Amino acid sequence: MVNRDLILNNLYLKLTALMLAILVWLAFHRSDSPYSPVSKPVEAKSSVGKIIKQIPISLLLPVGDTRQYLIRPPSVEIELSGELSLLKFLPTNEIRAFLDVIEFRTNESKISIQVNVPKGVQVEVINPDKAQIELHHP
Repeated sequence: MVNRDLILNNLYLKLTALMLAILVWLAFHRSDSPYSPVSKPVEAKSSVGKIIKQIPISLLLPVGDTRQYLIRPPSVEIELSGELSLLKFLPTNEIRAFLDVIEFRTNESKISIQVNVPKGVQVEVINPDKAQIELHHP
């Protein structure tokens, strides 16, 4: 009878304490914890390269600019780097090459080509890195 009273007396408090102890134990002994006695092999994130050809060059124009421009070359080749999972399924319409002609004043000039890519992707090489731009008079 004494043993039964020891177990059943404040049973809800004892069960609550047991559940809290289990939760604390699980929190400190998760399998992905750096302190886990079982080590998992670490997967290295490999950076790969990808070359995309024929990306058209667009223009960043000032508001109200109705002039027509001639761009040579009309497209560029871009070498990208990043994780394989990002580059493998990267659509080419998410890569934008453009010329900033907001400050363009002369009739003809060479301007550096700028490229926007999604987060996690880096531009390594732009070929060519400059484009010839001139005002087009029809």
